[in-house]
Amino acid sequence: MFVMVLSCLSLGLGQSTQPARVASVELAEPYFDGSYGFSIRAPAGWEVIRRREPMALATVLLRMVESASALDPRVFIVEHMTSSRPLTIEDRLRLAVAGVAMELPDAKVETKALKMIDGRPGATLAASYPMGDQTRFRLLSIVEIAPRNYLMLRCDGAGASRASTEPIYQAVLESLKLLASPLSDEALKEALDAGAKWIESVNGEALKKALASEQYFVFEVGGKPVGFVEIYQRASTFKMHDRRHEGIEIYEQSWTFEGEKVARRQQNRMFLGNDLVLEKWQTSTSTWLKADGDRLEQFENAYEEGLRDHDVLVSGQTPSFSVAMQQNSPLKLPRTYVSRVLVRLLPRLIDKLAEARRLAFVSFDHERAGLIVRVLEFTGASALPGADGSKKAFKIEDREGVAAEPAEVYVDEKGNVLLVKTRALTMRPGTLDELKRLFEPRVLEGDEAMARMEQAFDQSQSRFIGGR
Repeated sequence: MFVMVLSCLSLGLGQSTQPARVASVELAEPYFDGSYGFSIRAPAGWEVIRRREPMALATVLLRMVESASALDPRVFIVEHMTSSRPLTIEDRLRLAVAGVAMELPDAKVETKALKMIDGRPGATLAASYPMGDQTRFRLLSIVEIAPRNYLMLRCDGAGASRASTEPIYQAVLESLKLLASPLSDEALKEALDAGAKWIESVNGEALKKALASEQYFVFEVGGKPVGFVEIYQRASTFKMHDRRHEGIEIYEQSWTFEGEKVARRQQNRMFLGNDLVLEKWQTSTSTWLKADGDRLEQFENAYEEGLRDHDVLVSGQTPSFSVAMQQNSPLKLPRTYVSRVLVRLLPRLIDKLAEARRLAFVSFDHERAGLIVRVLEFTGASALPGADGSKKAFKIEDREGVAAEPAEVYVDEKGNVLLVKTRALTMRPGTLDELKRLFEPRVLEGDEAMARMEQAFDQSQSRFIGGR
C-alpha cells in the first residue's frame, strides 16, 4: 500500500534523523532486513546499498560504503551463507580460517575467537595480508541465525586505516540484532496462500471502483513537515505489440527536503491491465544538492523500470547518471506476486476491514533486484493516533518478511488512508492549499534546478560528431 511509497522516501530521509552513538562511534538509524530477520546500523553518513548479489559461496545482502569524498572509501559487507550439513560454530570458524588461507595464501590470521553475537553462537577473526607494496587487513565475524544459516560481517582495508576502522567495525557489529519471527513457516505459507486467493478474486471492475480522485499527503519527521506526495489515478490504455490494453494508471509525484540544501523529487508511473496479467512501471528519483560556499550544485538521478506479461517480469535500473542501465535476468513470478497498482489500491479493495486476517505477497524490489515477501496484518478497529477518538479507523500492519518492524497504516471504513506511521516518518492526508503554503517556493526552486539538470543531461547525450 502507501508504505511502498514511503519505503523509497525513507531512504533519503533516514540520514536526517538523529544518529545513535555507540562507544563514541556515530551510527545511522537501523536498517531492517525482514527477509533474513536482522537489523544493523551503518556508520553515520555512509551509503547503504541493499542490492543482493549471489556469489560463489554466499549472497551479499548489504554494502555499507564510506562517503566518496574519502581518499580510500571503506566498505563493510553483510553476507548470508548456508551449509549443506549441520556445523558447530567451531567448525564454521575453522572453515572461515581455511577460506582465508585459500583466498589469500600469504595471509596471517592474527586472532580468532568464539563470541556470542546478540545471544547467538558466533565467531570473529582478524588477518593481515600483503597486496603489492602495502599491507592490508581483513575483519570477519560470523553469527549462526538458524541451523545451517549464517550471517557474516566482513571488512577489507588498508593497513594504515586499521586502527581507525576497528572501533567502527566493532560498533557496527554490536548493533546487529536478530529479529524474532512472529510467524511460523506454516503461518507464513497460509498467509501467502490467502494473499494469492485474494489476488485471484480481484477483477477489472473492482479496480475501477477502487479508484480515488487526486490525493495529497504530507510527510512529517518529528512532527515537522519535510515533504509531500500527490497521487492521481485513472482508467487508461497501454499499447504493446500492436494491441491496446485497457486498465488502470497511477501517477505519483513526491518532494522531500533535507534541511535547506537538499531537495529530492520522485516520480512513479504504473499501469495494470484489467486482466491483471500486464503490468508496467517507471520510477525516477532526482536529487539536487544546492551550491554551498566553494561547492558547486550537484545533481543525481536514479531510474527504475519494469514490464510484466503474465508470469514473466523483465526489469532494469540505474542508481546514477554515470552508471549504465543494468538489466536484471527475467523472473518467473509465483502466483503470490502482487503488482504495484494492486498494492496502492489494496485498502480500498478489501472487504470487512474490521475482520482480523493475515495476507502475504511477494513483490519486486529494485534495490535487491529480486522478490521480497510482504506480510499484512489486518487487526480490526483501532483508535487513530492523535485523534480525539471520534474518528473510526482500522489498523493494518505492513512489514517486509516476518520479522521487520511493521509500518502502521490506519484507514477509514472505505479503505481511505488516514495515517501511516513508520520509524522514520509519518504520512497524513493534506490539501493542495496546505501543500502550496508549506512547500510551493521550494518546489518552484527545485523544478528550475531539475530543468537545468535535464537540459545538461540532454546536451551531454548529444556530444557526437555526425557522419559527412
